[in-house]
Parts: sequence; C-alpha cells; structure tokens
Amino acid sequence: MLTLTRRVGERIIIGTEIEIEVVKVAGGRVRLGIRAPRSLAVLRGELVDRIEADILRASQERSAVPHAQASYDFDESMILHFPEGLFGMRDQHRFVICELERQPDHAHFDTRLPPFRALVSADNPLIRLLVADAKEVMADYPIQRAQVLAGLPEEVAVAVVVTVPADGSTITANLAAPVVIGLESRQGVQVVLERQGLDIGCVLANPSVHGGDDGRP
Repeated sequence: MLTLTRRVGERIIIGTEIEIEVVKVAGGRVRLGIRAPRSLAVLRGELVDRIEADILRASQERSAVPHAQASYDFDESMILHFPEGLFGMRDQHRFVICELERQPDHAHFDTRLPPFRALVSADNPLIRLLVADAKEVMADYPIQRAQVLAGLPEEVAVAVVVTVPADGSTITANLAAPVVIGLESRQGVQVVLERQGLDIGCVLANPSVHGGDDGRP
C-alpha cells in the first residue's frame, strides 16, 4: 500500500482520469474531493463491506433455496461470464441462471412476490443465490444507471439478490448492488448504486405484517 501525507488543497492523481484533493481536515475527519469519470463507481469502503456481507449471507441460506430445473452439467451456451466475480465471491467467474422447480419454502412467503430464479456458480454449484427481476421488485428501478456503471452497451437484464432465510424471518432484496447481464455478450457485472431508497436489505416480506400459518393476510 502506498502511503502519502497531504495537506488541505493538495492533490493525488491516479492514472489520467482520477484526481483526489484534500478539501478539509477537522475533528479527526478528512473531507476529500474526487474527480473521476461518471462511468466509474467511487464507493465508500464500509458500503462495500456491507454489500459483501449481505451477498455471503444470501449464498449461505441454502436450505431455503429450492433445486433448479437445470442439471449441474451446464451447457457452455448457458454460461454467464463475470470477469470480476460478485461481491464477496470474486473468485467465481462463471454462473448460470436457472429456473426453479418451485418457489422457496418459507413460512411467510407471499405469493404476490415476484418469481425468483437461481444464479448458480458453474464451477461450484453449492454457491447459489436467489435473484429477482429488478423492475418487478421496484417499478422505477434505475436500470439505465446500472447499465452505464456496468459498461455494457447492449440490451441488458438487471436482477437483484434476494435473501430468503431458512428460519422463516424477513425476506429481503439487495437493491443497492444489482447484477447486470448483457443479453448478447452474456457478460455479467455487479455494480453499486448509491441512491436514496436503494437499500441493501429492502424488506419484501416480513413475518410481523402477516397473519395465519401460511403467511398471508
């Protein structure tokens, strides 16, 4: 790690497009000004940490994820390539989207929720995530912004990762870190959107607001 000492007004230049300036230092806090291309995500480290923890938690709730219809002998034409992997699993680069034989077994599963699919690692099928179409979860989801950040100049599909806890507790969706997939290139990228209303743990179904054993009103 390169360590530099800078005063207020001094800058750091990274490559030819990124410039960081020390704007203010007060009370043990440093305010930085960052100039970078709009297509480049500039993220707070603690946000990335939260996203990685959420993705890992979602991948570990396996008992709530039904089996996919597709076998684990994937045809190469089905493979989606993620050059940078996903948050929390950067070493996984090949995934497949599988239809589910049934929706998750969950004491409070609401049939009004959007249908879920499974994003399964082609190299380690034990690694799998439930995903849902972003537009079906949130009608005005910023699809175009996600596409720009992904750098995919083609028609895309945008999905959000869903966590369905095996213990029947709250079902949540990660709206802040969508998975963007190029329909022609079959290349996938997970990006981060920092915007009010795009929560990491957006509640889709909460046991406390349902009645009856089947979780319906």
